[in-house]
Amino acid sequence: MGDRYGYDNLVGAYVHNDETTPHVHIKVTPVFFDKKKEKHKFSAKEMFSIDDLKKFHPELSEHLEREFGFDVGVWADKPNAKTKAYNKTIEVLKRETAELKDLKGRIFNEADKKNDELKKLNEKKKLVKQELNEGSVFDRAKRKLVEKDVDRILEKADELTKQRTDELDERAFRAERKAYEAEKKLSDLNQLWSVKYKKLEKENENLKRENGILSKALNTLQRAFDKAEEYLKSIFAWKSFKFGIFREEDPELYEEFQSVRHNPGLGGKESEQEQEQRQRYFSLDR
Repeated sequence: MGDRYGYDNLVGAYVHNDETTPHVHIKVTPVFFDKKKEKHKFSAKEMFSIDDLKKFHPELSEHLEREFGFDVGVWADKPNAKTKAYNKTIEVLKRETAELKDLKGRIFNEADKKNDELKKLNEKKKLVKQELNEGSVFDRAKRKLVEKDVDRILEKADELTKQRTDELDERAFRAERKAYEAEKKLSDLNQLWSVKYKKLEKENENLKRENGILSKALNTLQRAFDKAEEYLKSIFAWKSFKFGIFREEDPELYEEFQSVRHNPGLGGKESEQEQEQRQRYFSLDR
C-alpha cells in the first residue's frame, strides 16, 4: 500500500474480526504531486481511478501469493491454476454451501453407522468367547482355533473400519473447507456490491443536484429572454431581429433556439402558431 499510494498517505490500519474472515481496513489520504501544475493535489477521483480499482484486487492477490507462496483467495477474475474455478454468483454459492452441508451430514451419519457396526462385532466377539469357555476339552481346543479366526476377522474389520473412518474424516474436512471458501466468497461479493451500490447512490445524488442547477439556470435564461422579447416588441424591433438578423445569420442556431424556447417542458412558452393551433382545436371540439 505504501509503494502504491505513498507511505505519507497511510493514516492507519485496523484488523477486523466481525466477519467469517479476518480482514484489514486501511485509511489512505488521496494526496499526490501533480507534475503538470508542479504542486501537491488532493483528489480521490484521480488517485482511485476506475482503472486503478480494476487492477487493485488482481495485483494485491499476486503480491500476497508471492509473499506467502499460495493463493489466499483475494481475487478470482481469472480461473485459478489449481481449481480452474471462476467467480460465482451469490445464488450458486448459496446452493453449493447447502449441498456441502448436506454432504457433511451424510458423511457423519455414515461414520456413525460404521461405529455402530464395530460395536456390534465386539459384542459378538464377547458372546463367542463366552460360549467357547463353557465347552469340553475338545471344545476348548476348537475354541483356540476359533478364537484365532475370530480375532483375525475382528482385526481385519477394525482395519477396514479405521480406513473407512479416515476416508470419511478426509471427505468431511474437504466439505468443511469448501463450505468455508463458499461463505468467504459470498461475504466478499456482498461487501463489493455494497461498495458499488453506495457509489451509484452518490453518483445519482450528484446528478440530481446538477439537474436542479441546470433546470434553475434554464428557467432563469427563459425569463430573461421573456423580458428581452417584451422590450423588443415594445420598440417594434422584435420581428426584424427574430426573422431577419437572427434567422438569416445563423439558421441552425435559430432552429435549435426555437426548439428550446417553445418547449414548455424546458420552461419555455408556446409560439404564436402553436397557440393558434391549440385555440382552433378546442373551438372545433366545442
